[in-house]
Amino acid sequence: MLIKSCAKINIFLDVYKLQKTGYHSLRSIFALTDLHDEIYLETCTGSGISVESPNCELPEDNLLVKAYNTFYKHAMGVKNRYNFKIIKKIPIGGGLGGGSSNAAAVLKIMNRIEKTGYSSRTLERIGAEIGSDVPFFIRGGIQKVFGRGEILCPIKSNIDIYPVLTFPQDNVLTPAAYRFIDQKNLCIDTKARHDKFRSSVNAIKNGNREHLLNSLYNTFEEAVFEISPSIKSVKERIIAIGGENTLMSGSGSTLVTYCKTESESRNIAEILRKEGLNSLSVRLFNDN
Repeated sequence: MLIKSCAKINIFLDVYKLQKTGYHSLRSIFALTDLHDEIYLETCTGSGISVESPNCELPEDNLLVKAYNTFYKHAMGVKNRYNFKIIKKIPIGGGLGGGSSNAAAVLKIMNRIEKTGYSSRTLERIGAEIGSDVPFFIRGGIQKVFGRGEILCPIKSNIDIYPVLTFPQDNVLTPAAYRFIDQKNLCIDTKARHDKFRSSVNAIKNGNREHLLNSLYNTFEEAVFEISPSIKSVKERIIAIGGENTLMSGSGSTLVTYCKTESESRNIAEILRKEGLNSLSVRLFNDN
């Protein structure tokens, strides 16, 4: 059985408050794309889980295993044995939520084949125990995101934007990016950033592409560009060839260029590949 586990992008990301618990509050806009990992599932004899990853080394405590164990903690049934073989296409450390997407895919397929009948909301609550982004991948579409990433509100829109993803060679460790934000006092709640977020949401609702492209923002960019100047250099190269509407996704390192037409996105991706950059054109899944 083949399961597609899709990546997300952050159209907007504002990290604006450090909680006493040590977690950061954010307001963001997540959008699901058609870039996906391929997960192949086999039912085996016995109980437990094994994970194969032929093209990428995963840690032993990867999120597929965590999702399997968390699912059965709630299902309270006899564990069946499954083997997951995953072909990674979503870069690790790219700010695209690949691990959280994998976890959500495991929860959804286990719910189906074990016939537990959990609703999407129940799966979201289970997913939140695994990681703050997992509930989004249960729900999909385009969502306003709050809290640590687990509070979701759908945005209904037919906006036409065509992203190009570019993957710099450097990966970014999320904890390091958060530490830098705190050290530089970038985690602040300002009216300007709050207004920019509202403008982005309204632009998506109203299908106003130009307004949206003028409202792109990511708190992490300043931090990541200082930690990894090479990622900033890649963004400058993209802008130089005409991709002026470019923003880093999540805590990096993937850069997203928002194009006005599908042909423009394909052309920019092709130009960037000819320059030796790993780039591809993707589509959004807006199924709200």
